[in-house]
Amino acid sequence: MFLGTTLALVSLTACGEGATSASPTTTVTASASARATGPIPSAGLLRPSDLSGAAMAPVDGDVGRDLRPPRPCGDAHPSDPARQASIAMTAPMTPANGPGGTVPSVILETIVRYSPGSGAQAFAELRSALQRCPGAIGQGRRNWEIVGDVDAGDEALLFRTSVQTTYGDSPDLTIQTWPVAVARTGDDLVLVGDLGWENMSGEEPVVRTLIATAVDRLRAAS
Repeated sequence: MFLGTTLALVSLTACGEGATSASPTTTVTASASARATGPIPSAGLLRPSDLSGAAMAPVDGDVGRDLRPPRPCGDAHPSDPARQASIAMTAPMTPANGPGGTVPSVILETIVRYSPGSGAQAFAELRSALQRCPGAIGQGRRNWEIVGDVDAGDEALLFRTSVQTTYGDSPDLTIQTWPVAVARTGDDLVLVGDLGWENMSGEEPVVRTLIATAVDRLRAAS
């Protein structure tokens, strides 16, 4: 089952791509070495059973904007024209074993499908940008820091990005940190980030767990 045309267009626009309509069919890989093409199947997304019962929904407004896609240096990447399809979804996940009243975290998942043979280049460009442009924490300014590699997909990395922010009517600045993992599987780049809640930071262990699950879901559906 695939997400409908309307959902695909909304998600593509939110990800900063041009309009690329969804199709009712997709290419199913015949082997592990085959490359997935066409639209991104809805079955490839994280499911409520992965998210303590929370359901994914299309990203709303500016939620996670700086990760859709992450561009630490602020410029386009050479592989951008090879982007064939993309989707961005969020879910408010409450820790399964948390105490009553525990606030949820906003989980962001994006998937970008590149033309055959372009995924590795796109991943390498992101890693390079994170290394070249660490940025600096400030109000409205982010830093970017690679934490290390992650065991997921063909290759994967974990990074943090932080910004100073205020909450409500308080003028006090707090630092909010988002842990983010990006994995490549074939020519697809999967991103999972924990955006925390309001002015609270996300949790790195959550991202480490979900990126492996996200890759498994996408591979099974493609």
